[in-house]
Amino acid sequence: MKTKPRPKTQNPHAIRYTAEKADVANLRKDYDVDESIATLERTQHFRGHKPWQGMMNDVIPLSPALTPALHATVSSACQLLGLKWTLLLFTSASAQINAYACLDRFAKQPTLSLCLTSRAIEELSENELLFLVGHELGHVLFEHDRLNLLCQPSEGVDSLTILPFLGEWLFLRWRQKAEISADRVGWLLTEDFEAGAGAIIKAATGLGSNNLTLNSHAIDSFLNEAIPMASRHILGCQNAPMLSVRLQALQCLNRTAPRPIRTSGKQASWLGRTDKVVAEGLSCLSRRPATAALEACMHLIADAGVEIIQHDHEVEIEEIKKVMNILHDHYTDQPDQLICLNSAKRALRIRASIRTLNRIASSSEKKEALSRLSDIAIADGPLGEADSKTIFTLAKALRIPVNETNAIIVGCVQNKSRSIDPGLVSLAHKIEAQSRTTKF
Repeated sequence: MKTKPRPKTQNPHAIRYTAEKADVANLRKDYDVDESIATLERTQHFRGHKPWQGMMNDVIPLSPALTPALHATVSSACQLLGLKWTLLLFTSASAQINAYACLDRFAKQPTLSLCLTSRAIEELSENELLFLVGHELGHVLFEHDRLNLLCQPSEGVDSLTILPFLGEWLFLRWRQKAEISADRVGWLLTEDFEAGAGAIIKAATGLGSNNLTLNSHAIDSFLNEAIPMASRHILGCQNAPMLSVRLQALQCLNRTAPRPIRTSGKQASWLGRTDKVVAEGLSCLSRRPATAALEACMHLIADAGVEIIQHDHEVEIEEIKKVMNILHDHYTDQPDQLICLNSAKRALRIRASIRTLNRIASSSEKKEALSRLSDIAIADGPLGEADSKTIFTLAKALRIPVNETNAIIVGCVQNKSRSIDPGLVSLAHKIEAQSRTTKF
């Protein structure tokens, strides 16, 4: 497993996916994640937690004397990327093809911990393994390992990160883009599309060289036929679309990159076409309404929801949170992008949505949209006069009878009152008080 790295040092930051970098900038600007990350890092450091301790179960250190070829591969990758880190190499006995890397930034000399599963070491070809190593080095270079520290929600909190809900949605979208940036570093080390695709496909499928044909023709067939068909017809293929985006991005990168590779400057100018391919692919991964009627419902809720919120002199956070949660839970991964702050444009969009709904939506779909708008109207308290007028005006425009509109509002009020039952709260307090005095 002897590699022949090119002698020239490359600048991986020049090929980083620009949209991924922009997401990180937004997380830093809007959610001050640097402060949170620094606190979490210091906490781990002071309690003696080493970064590699959280990588995989039952890791075993590998010394240069024990695995000289493997150390040479990783060391040559670091050298090509201009990295002067101390290297700790580990393996984990696993049937999966996987790897994990992190950097101890508190050590006197920054120390890279890299764990490769035994299956990855034994199954991957020379260039496939080099791609996988480069991918993991890319995550560390771009400080993705630090950002992933945000995935530490408190117990009992229904969230995946320590971020508020809009920040969490941005973070989850960023993680998809982070894979694209890391893949580019792996490719930079190999300049070999088939090797990169092979590593990605083997890791995703668990299949080895004996059962895979990994040439350009076979990979094209996989991208253009197998994945689209599975994504359309098979519910359990949620990972296939992201796999497709990664492979298409790598393929485009390999085709458009000049030879020899030039990574000087802050951003490689030849990446524009590849970035466009990635953006289009990732947009297809976002949840969207399955029908035109549901899409019209989504836009009506976004636009009319803002109109309802603006009735109050002060915009209550619970109201805007309700709008965002409804849009995210039922329609889209990016609800904030639906909000229109231009009142004239918003009024036109509301009328357009109503026309669409009256033309193609069922009665139940229109009632469901009105019900969700009613939920927004009562999110911060009783239904006010302006809110009530808006709800009934929308109902009339949607051709929903007055008695049915009234029933919808009553149902929303009833659901809200049931969400917190004062009787149950009181009973819980009594049981808690009694438990302090009862002894067995």
